[in-house]
Formats: sequence, structure tokens, C-alpha cells
Amino acid sequence: METITELRPVVFAGLPLFNMMPILQTNTRKILRIGISGHRFLSDPERLTAALENVCQTLHFRFPQIGWQICSPLAEGADRLAASVFLKHQSDLIAILPLPPEEYLLSFSTADSREEFTQYLYKAQEVIQLPAQPDVDQAYAALGLFLLENCDILLVIWDGSASQGKGGTGEIALEARRRKIPMIWIHAGNRISGTQTATSLGDEQGRVDYENF
Repeated sequence: METITELRPVVFAGLPLFNMMPILQTNTRKILRIGISGHRFLSDPERLTAALENVCQTLHFRFPQIGWQICSPLAEGADRLAASVFLKHQSDLIAILPLPPEEYLLSFSTADSREEFTQYLYKAQEVIQLPAQPDVDQAYAALGLFLLENCDILLVIWDGSASQGKGGTGEIALEARRRKIPMIWIHAGNRISGTQTATSLGDEQGRVDYENF
């Protein structure tokens, strides 16, 4: 039986993968690397899908000669929703895993979700496993830092609030702002704390803001 690690070669990350330059100030880049972060539990997925399509059209217009790579941990919810849309626009996919593949797989809630994750790994051009950390919280914090240090643009599907846990989307987004990293913010409700019940931002759900462009 095929194991997760046999699906794609796994690169063990040590130093930052890419030596980045400000792509928004140059016309010589060939690849636009987009880091993905967002909530696992989402309501109104149709609105969010429409927002992601809008983002793709904007990027096509803004950077017509540049290909895309999305860098995603492929968790449930926002990560996979973004991957599904960007792959339709011929983006490459780089999977960034905060934990060893078999251990990471256990963090997903259902057999269907684990199968979906496996299918996305098949579609990835590269799978990068980050170095081991003392605990899960620090592993997710390291994931956020890796995205910030190795992507040209951060795309967040976020409610605008502080993170409910270490290394959450709010923490990553606020650090991106502090560093003045170009960020695409798709507004979306998070879950009710302590539950898996997704919330909506009403008319604001799916609104798109572009920061530091």
C-alpha cells in the first residue's frame, strides 16, 4: 500500500527555500509565489470562491507575464478552497507541511478529508516538510514564518481578529502587515471559539482588500 510520503518527494526545509526580491518593483520575475493562510471552518463558500476568482483575475491583469506558485499547507477549509481555484488557473502547487505527512494527516477530521488531502499531494509539484518543532503550536508558528519569508504575496482568508491559537491566520496576517509584505485579504468569518461552527461576516463575507500593493 502506498504511503503518503511516496506520493511526492519530500524536501526537508532548513534555510528559507527562496531568496526573495520585491516582485512588485520589478518586471523581471517569472514566478509569483503566493502563500496561503486561512480558517479551517468556513461559511458561505460560494462567496469565498467568487472572491478567489476575482483575485485570480486581478493577478492576471496586474502580472500578465508571470506564472504562479501557491504555497499552501493544504489544511481543511481556506487552504484547500484557495488551492482548488488557483489550480484551475494553471497555478503550480507547493505543499508546505508543518508536521510529518502521516502525523499531519491525523489532524484532519474525516476519512473524506484525509483522502482529499492525499489527492492534493498528488497535484503538488513539490512537498516541503518543515523541521521538527517541540510541539504542534510551535510547528504551526514555524509554518507561518516560513510562508512570510518565502512568498511574494500572502493571501489570507481571515475574519480580521487575533488568532484563536498559536500560529493562526491572525498572527500571520498581523506579522505580514508589520513587515509590509503585500497581502490579499479575503474577509471571512472564523469558527465560534471552542467549536467547529463556522460564522459569517454577512455582507462583508468575501470582500477583498489589497494591502501594500
